Formats: sequence, structure tokens, C-alpha cells
Amino acid sequence: KRKLSEAEELKDLGDQPKDKRLRTTILPEQLDYLYQKYQVESNPSRKMLENIAREVGLKKRVVQVWFQNT
Repeated sequence: KRKLSEAEELKDLGDQPKDKRLRTTILPEQLDYLYQKYQVESNPSRKMLENIAREVGLKKRVVQVWFQNT
């Protein structure tokens, strides 16, 4: 096995997966529901987020980030 040059070693580092989290896909029906809730309350409490997440079938964190970004 030949010795890699420093440049080749660095290039190979970029090929390794970075344990990147998969992006959650929010389905159109879920989005409709989230927008309905957003119109009623754009800054829901923790408890409300939990309820919304349960009702829509997403993780609380996903719902929380959606509200933050909307």
C-alpha cells in the first residue's frame, strides 16, 4: 500500500460520513395542521408543542424548530 501525500489524506477526510442527522420531511397534511396551529398561536408553550407534536406525529423538537423558523 503506497503512502498518501498530505493533500490526498486531506481529500480522503472529506469522504467520511459526518454522522449527519437526516432532515425530517414534513408532509403536506402535517404542514396544513402546523399552519392552522400557527395562526392561533405563533409562540406555543412547551405543553402546546408536545400536544401539537403528538397530534401531528412529529417529534416535539421538529415542531419546535418549525415554529421558530416560521
